[in-house]
Amino acid sequence: MQTAIRIVVLVALLLYRNVIGFAPITHSKHYGVANEQHQTTRVHAIDFKQRVGRVGSEVQSMFSDVESSLSSLSNETISIVGSLHIDDARNSLERSLLSSQSTMQGESAIIVDEMNAADDGSWSYATFAREYPNANNLAIASVKTAFADLVAQVGISHTPISDIDWARTSLFFAFGFFYMGGFQYWYQVNVFKRMFDLDKFTSQCWSDKLKDKDGLISLGAQTLLDMSVSTLVYLPTFYMFQAAVFSGSSDPTIWLSQTFDNLHDNFSKDELDLIRIWGPADLICFSVPLYLRLPTRHAVSFLYITYFSFLRM
Repeated sequence: MQTAIRIVVLVALLLYRNVIGFAPITHSKHYGVANEQHQTTRVHAIDFKQRVGRVGSEVQSMFSDVESSLSSLSNETISIVGSLHIDDARNSLERSLLSSQSTMQGESAIIVDEMNAADDGSWSYATFAREYPNANNLAIASVKTAFADLVAQVGISHTPISDIDWARTSLFFAFGFFYMGGFQYWYQVNVFKRMFDLDKFTSQCWSDKLKDKDGLISLGAQTLLDMSVSTLVYLPTFYMFQAAVFSGSSDPTIWLSQTFDNLHDNFSKDELDLIRIWGPADLICFSVPLYLRLPTRHAVSFLYITYFSFLRM
Protein backbone atom coordinates (compact mmCIF):
# COMPACT_ATOMS: atom_id res chain seq x y z
CA MET A 1 0.00 0.00 0.00
CA GLN A 2 2.79 2.51 0.92
CA THR A 3 4.55 1.69 -2.34
CA ALA A 4 1.39 2.62 -4.25
CA ILE A 5 1.19 5.98 -2.41
CA ARG A 6 4.83 6.78 -3.21
CA ILE A 7 4.16 6.06 -6.87
CA VAL A 8 1.13 8.39 -6.84
CA VAL A 9 3.23 11.18 -5.21
CA LEU A 10 6.05 10.81 -7.73
CA VAL A 11 3.58 10.92 -10.62
CA ALA A 12 1.99 14.07 -9.16
CA LEU A 13 5.38 15.76 -8.75
CA LEU A 14 6.33 14.98 -12.32
CA LEU A 15 3.02 16.37 -13.56
CA TYR A 16 3.49 19.53 -11.51
CA ARG A 17 7.00 20.00 -12.84
CA ASN A 18 6.01 19.56 -16.49
CA VAL A 19 2.65 21.36 -16.43
CA ILE A 20 2.97 24.11 -13.78
CA GLY A 21 6.60 24.88 -14.62
CA PHE A 22 8.42 23.71 -11.54
CA ALA A 23 12.03 23.74 -12.74
CA PRO A 24 15.44 24.46 -11.24
CA ILE A 25 16.26 28.17 -10.81
CA THR A 26 19.11 29.38 -13.02
CA HIS A 27 21.42 32.30 -12.26
CA SER A 28 19.97 35.64 -13.35
CA LYS A 29 21.54 38.98 -13.86
CA HIS A 30 18.89 40.49 -11.66
CA TYR A 31 19.37 38.75 -8.35
CA GLY A 32 16.30 40.33 -6.75
CA VAL A 33 13.96 39.12 -9.42
CA ALA A 34 15.46 35.63 -9.19
CA ASN A 35 15.17 35.65 -5.45
CA GLU A 36 11.54 36.70 -5.67
CA GLN A 37 10.84 33.96 -8.19
CA HIS A 38 12.64 31.47 -5.95
CA GLN A 39 10.55 32.44 -2.93
CA THR A 40 7.33 32.21 -4.94
CA THR A 41 8.27 28.82 -6.31
CA ARG A 42 9.15 27.61 -2.81
CA VAL A 43 5.73 28.69 -1.49
CA HIS A 44 4.05 26.86 -4.38
CA ALA A 45 6.17 23.78 -3.75
CA ILE A 46 5.32 23.74 -0.03
CA ASP A 47 1.64 24.20 -0.81
CA PHE A 48 1.77 21.46 -3.43
CA LYS A 49 3.58 19.14 -1.04
CA GLN A 50 0.84 19.65 1.54
CA ARG A 51 -1.80 18.96 -1.06
CA VAL A 52 0.01 15.83 -2.18
CA GLY A 53 0.19 14.71 1.45
CA ARG A 54 -3.55 15.18 1.84
CA VAL A 55 -4.20 13.31 -1.42
CA GLY A 56 -1.91 10.50 -0.30
CA SER A 57 -3.81 10.25 2.98
CA GLU A 58 -7.09 10.13 1.13
CA VAL A 59 -5.76 7.49 -1.30
CA GLN A 60 -4.45 5.43 1.61
CA SER A 61 -7.84 5.70 3.33
CA MET A 62 -9.58 4.69 0.12
CA PHE A 63 -7.35 1.62 -0.31
CA SER A 64 -8.01 0.67 3.30
CA ASP A 65 -11.76 0.86 2.70
CA VAL A 66 -11.43 -1.25 -0.47
CA GLU A 67 -9.35 -3.87 1.36
CA SER A 68 -11.91 -3.98 4.15
CA SER A 69 -14.75 -4.39 1.65
CA LEU A 70 -12.91 -7.13 -0.23
CA SER A 71 -12.16 -8.93 3.02
CA SER A 72 -15.82 -8.75 4.07
CA LEU A 73 -16.95 -9.92 0.62
CA SER A 74 -14.48 -12.82 0.67
CA ASN A 75 -15.71 -13.92 4.09
CA GLU A 76 -19.32 -13.78 2.92
CA THR A 77 -18.48 -15.67 -0.28
CA ILE A 78 -16.62 -18.34 1.65
CA SER A 79 -19.56 -18.57 4.03
CA ILE A 80 -22.04 -18.95 1.17
CA VAL A 81 -19.93 -21.51 -0.73
CA GLY A 82 -19.30 -23.39 2.48
CA SER A 83 -23.01 -23.39 3.19
CA LEU A 84 -23.73 -24.73 -0.30
CA HIS A 85 -21.13 -27.48 0.10
CA ILE A 86 -22.55 -28.37 3.49
CA ASP A 87 -26.09 -28.53 2.04
CA ASP A 88 -24.89 -30.71 -0.86
CA ALA A 89 -23.01 -32.97 1.51
CA ARG A 90 -26.06 -33.21 3.78
CA ASN A 91 -28.36 -34.05 0.85
CA SER A 92 -25.90 -36.62 -0.50
CA LEU A 93 -25.58 -38.20 2.93
CA GLU A 94 -29.36 -38.35 3.31
CA ARG A 95 -29.72 -40.03 -0.09
CA SER A 96 -26.99 -42.52 0.77
CA LEU A 97 -28.65 -43.30 4.07
CA LEU A 98 -32.05 -43.79 2.41
CA SER A 99 -30.53 -46.04 -0.26
CA SER A 100 -28.64 -48.07 2.34
CA GLN A 101 -31.77 -48.34 4.44
CA SER A 102 -33.79 -49.57 1.44
CA THR A 103 -31.10 -52.10 0.51
CA MET A 104 -30.83 -53.33 4.07
CA GLN A 105 -34.60 -53.67 4.31
CA GLY A 106 -34.70 -55.70 1.08
CA GLU A 107 -31.84 -57.94 2.20
CA SER A 108 -33.40 -58.28 5.62
CA ALA A 109 -36.69 -59.33 4.04
CA ILE A 110 -34.92 -62.01 1.98
CA ILE A 111 -33.02 -63.24 5.01
CA VAL A 112 -36.20 -63.32 7.07
CA ASP A 113 -38.02 -65.27 4.33
CA GLU A 114 -35.17 -67.76 4.09
CA MET A 115 -35.03 -68.10 7.86
CA ASN A 116 -38.79 -68.61 8.03
CA ALA A 117 -38.57 -71.22 5.27
CA ALA A 118 -35.75 -72.95 7.12
CA ASP A 119 -37.65 -72.80 10.39
CA ASP A 120 -40.79 -74.18 8.76
CA GLY A 121 -38.81 -76.87 7.01
CA SER A 122 -40.46 -75.87 3.69
CA TRP A 123 -38.87 -75.70 0.24
CA SER A 124 -39.12 -72.57 -1.87
CA TYR A 125 -39.07 -72.95 -5.67
CA ALA A 126 -38.32 -69.24 -6.15
CA THR A 127 -35.22 -69.55 -3.99
CA PHE A 128 -34.12 -72.69 -5.85
CA ALA A 129 -34.62 -71.07 -9.28
CA ARG A 130 -32.68 -67.98 -8.22
CA GLU A 131 -29.76 -69.85 -6.71
CA TYR A 132 -29.55 -72.71 -9.25
CA PRO A 133 -30.71 -71.41 -12.68
CA ASN A 134 -28.95 -74.16 -14.66
CA ALA A 135 -30.38 -76.96 -12.55
CA ASN A 136 -33.80 -75.34 -12.73
CA ASN A 137 -33.66 -75.23 -16.52
CA LEU A 138 -32.50 -78.85 -16.72
CA ALA A 139 -35.44 -79.91 -14.58
CA ILE A 140 -37.97 -77.92 -16.61
CA ALA A 141 -36.63 -79.11 -19.98
CA SER A 142 -36.49 -82.80 -19.07
CA VAL A 143 -39.87 -82.96 -17.29
CA LYS A 144 -41.56 -80.88 -20.00
CA THR A 145 -40.25 -83.11 -22.80
CA ALA A 146 -41.23 -86.33 -21.01
CA PHE A 147 -44.69 -84.96 -20.22
CA ALA A 148 -45.14 -83.93 -23.87
CA ASP A 149 -44.52 -87.55 -24.88
CA LEU A 150 -47.08 -88.76 -22.31
CA VAL A 151 -49.63 -86.33 -23.76
CA ALA A 152 -48.87 -87.69 -27.23
CA GLN A 153 -49.31 -91.30 -26.05
CA VAL A 154 -52.38 -90.89 -23.87
CA GLY A 155 -54.08 -87.78 -25.23
CA ILE A 156 -53.48 -88.16 -28.98
CA SER A 157 -52.85 -91.90 -29.53
CA HIS A 158 -55.34 -92.85 -26.75
CA THR A 159 -52.94 -95.34 -25.22
CA PRO A 160 -54.25 -96.75 -21.91
CA ILE A 161 -52.21 -95.68 -18.91
CA SER A 162 -51.36 -99.30 -18.19
CA ASP A 163 -49.87 -99.65 -21.67
CA ILE A 164 -47.71 -96.49 -21.62
CA ASP A 165 -44.34 -97.04 -23.27
CA TRP A 166 -42.04 -95.87 -20.46
CA ALA A 167 -38.93 -96.53 -22.53
CA ARG A 168 -40.22 -94.01 -25.04
CA THR A 169 -40.96 -91.51 -22.26
CA SER A 170 -37.46 -92.09 -20.86
CA LEU A 171 -36.04 -91.32 -24.31
CA PHE A 172 -37.76 -87.92 -24.33
CA PHE A 173 -36.74 -87.27 -20.74
CA ALA A 174 -33.07 -87.88 -21.58
CA PHE A 175 -33.31 -85.89 -24.81
CA GLY A 176 -34.88 -82.96 -22.97
CA PHE A 177 -32.27 -83.10 -20.23
CA PHE A 178 -29.14 -83.22 -22.39
CA TYR A 179 -30.12 -81.32 -25.51
CA MET A 180 -32.77 -78.78 -24.45
CA GLY A 181 -31.72 -78.26 -20.85
CA GLY A 182 -28.00 -78.46 -21.52
CA PHE A 183 -26.88 -77.64 -25.04
CA GLN A 184 -29.80 -75.46 -26.17
CA TYR A 185 -29.79 -73.39 -22.98
CA TRP A 186 -26.03 -72.89 -23.28
CA TYR A 187 -25.96 -71.61 -26.85
CA GLN A 188 -29.16 -69.55 -26.72
CA VAL A 189 -28.15 -67.78 -23.51
CA ASN A 190 -24.36 -67.65 -23.39
CA VAL A 191 -23.43 -67.74 -27.08
CA PHE A 192 -26.23 -65.43 -28.21
CA LYS A 193 -25.29 -62.86 -25.56
CA ARG A 194 -21.77 -62.71 -26.96
CA MET A 195 -22.85 -62.53 -30.59
CA PHE A 196 -25.86 -60.20 -30.37
CA ASP A 197 -27.00 -57.17 -28.39
CA LEU A 198 -30.03 -58.83 -26.80
CA ASP A 199 -30.99 -56.24 -24.19
CA LYS A 200 -31.29 -53.21 -26.47
CA PHE A 201 -33.77 -54.73 -28.93
CA THR A 202 -35.85 -56.84 -26.55
CA SER A 203 -36.36 -53.97 -24.07
CA GLN A 204 -38.06 -51.74 -26.70
CA CYS A 205 -41.79 -51.53 -27.37
CA TRP A 206 -43.06 -53.24 -30.52
CA SER A 207 -43.44 -49.99 -32.49
CA ASP A 208 -39.81 -49.10 -31.81
CA LYS A 209 -38.66 -52.62 -32.66
CA LEU A 210 -40.21 -52.32 -36.11
CA LYS A 211 -38.18 -49.13 -36.69
CA ASP A 212 -34.91 -50.56 -35.36
CA LYS A 213 -33.13 -51.67 -38.54
CA ASP A 214 -30.08 -53.08 -36.78
CA GLY A 215 -32.29 -54.87 -34.24
CA LEU A 216 -34.39 -56.47 -37.00
CA ILE A 217 -31.24 -57.65 -38.77
CA SER A 218 -30.03 -59.14 -35.48
CA LEU A 219 -33.44 -60.81 -35.00
CA GLY A 220 -33.21 -62.38 -38.46
CA ALA A 221 -29.65 -63.55 -37.77
CA GLN A 222 -30.67 -65.16 -34.46
CA THR A 223 -33.60 -66.93 -36.14
CA LEU A 224 -31.43 -68.17 -39.01
CA LEU A 225 -28.77 -69.41 -36.61
CA ASP A 226 -31.30 -71.24 -34.45
CA MET A 227 -32.92 -72.85 -37.49
CA SER A 228 -29.50 -74.00 -38.68
CA VAL A 229 -28.70 -75.50 -35.28
CA SER A 230 -32.07 -77.26 -35.21
CA THR A 231 -31.40 -78.77 -38.63
CA LEU A 232 -27.79 -79.77 -38.06
CA VAL A 233 -27.89 -80.67 -34.35
CA TYR A 234 -31.45 -81.08 -33.07
CA LEU A 235 -32.72 -83.64 -35.57
CA PRO A 236 -29.56 -85.82 -35.62
CA THR A 237 -29.39 -85.78 -31.82
CA PHE A 238 -33.02 -86.87 -31.47
CA TYR A 239 -32.64 -89.75 -33.92
CA MET A 240 -29.41 -90.78 -32.18
CA PHE A 241 -31.23 -90.96 -28.81
CA GLN A 242 -34.05 -92.87 -30.47
CA ALA A 243 -31.65 -95.42 -31.91
CA ALA A 244 -29.85 -95.80 -28.58
CA VAL A 245 -33.11 -96.61 -26.80
CA PHE A 246 -34.98 -98.68 -29.40
CA SER A 247 -32.31 -100.33 -31.52
CA GLY A 248 -31.77 -103.06 -28.94
CA SER A 249 -28.02 -102.74 -29.43
CA SER A 250 -25.21 -101.12 -27.48
CA ASP A 251 -23.09 -100.70 -30.59
CA PRO A 252 -22.76 -96.94 -31.44
CA THR A 253 -22.15 -97.77 -35.10
CA ILE A 254 -25.65 -99.24 -35.30
CA TRP A 255 -27.03 -96.10 -33.66
CA LEU A 256 -25.27 -93.95 -36.27
CA SER A 257 -26.55 -96.13 -39.11
CA GLN A 258 -30.14 -95.87 -37.92
CA THR A 259 -29.73 -92.12 -37.34
CA PHE A 260 -28.65 -91.51 -40.94
CA ASP A 261 -31.44 -93.77 -42.24
CA ASN A 262 -34.09 -91.83 -40.31
CA LEU A 263 -32.65 -88.48 -41.40
CA HIS A 264 -32.66 -89.60 -45.02
CA ASP A 265 -36.25 -90.85 -44.86
CA ASN A 266 -37.75 -88.02 -42.81
CA PHE A 267 -35.63 -84.96 -43.59
CA SER A 268 -38.01 -83.25 -46.01
CA LYS A 269 -41.02 -83.47 -43.67
CA ASP A 270 -38.98 -82.68 -40.54
CA GLU A 271 -37.34 -79.63 -42.12
CA LEU A 272 -40.66 -78.30 -43.38
CA ASP A 273 -42.13 -78.64 -39.89
CA LEU A 274 -39.13 -76.89 -38.37
CA ILE A 275 -39.47 -73.95 -40.76
CA ARG A 276 -43.20 -73.41 -40.42
CA ILE A 277 -43.29 -73.93 -36.64
CA TRP A 278 -39.98 -72.63 -35.32
CA GLY A 279 -39.54 -69.88 -37.91
CA PRO A 280 -42.41 -67.72 -36.58
CA ALA A 281 -41.84 -68.99 -33.02
CA ASP A 282 -38.19 -67.86 -33.06
CA LEU A 283 -39.18 -64.40 -34.29
CA ILE A 284 -41.42 -64.09 -31.23
CA CYS A 285 -39.05 -65.76 -28.75
CA PHE A 286 -36.12 -63.56 -29.76
CA SER A 287 -38.25 -60.40 -29.65
CA VAL A 288 -39.79 -60.64 -26.19
CA PRO A 289 -37.89 -59.39 -23.11
CA LEU A 290 -35.15 -61.72 -21.93
CA TYR A 291 -37.02 -62.84 -18.84
CA LEU A 292 -39.82 -64.14 -21.12
CA ARG A 293 -37.57 -65.81 -23.68
CA LEU A 294 -37.21 -69.22 -22.05
CA PRO A 295 -40.83 -69.48 -20.82
CA THR A 296 -42.06 -68.62 -24.34
CA ARG A 297 -39.71 -71.16 -25.89
CA HIS A 298 -40.70 -73.86 -23.41
CA ALA A 299 -44.39 -73.30 -24.25
CA VAL A 300 -43.78 -73.63 -28.01
CA SER A 301 -41.39 -76.52 -27.46
CA PHE A 302 -44.00 -78.44 -25.47
CA LEU A 303 -46.44 -78.26 -28.40
CA TYR A 304 -43.75 -79.16 -30.93
CA ILE A 305 -42.44 -82.13 -28.93
CA THR A 306 -45.98 -83.44 -28.49
CA TYR A 307 -46.50 -83.29 -32.26
CA PHE A 308 -43.03 -84.71 -33.02
CA SER A 309 -43.54 -87.58 -30.58
CA PHE A 310 -46.85 -88.48 -32.18
CA LEU A 311 -45.32 -88.22 -35.67
CA ARG A 312 -42.05 -90.10 -35.21
CA MET A 313 -42.72 -92.69 -32.49
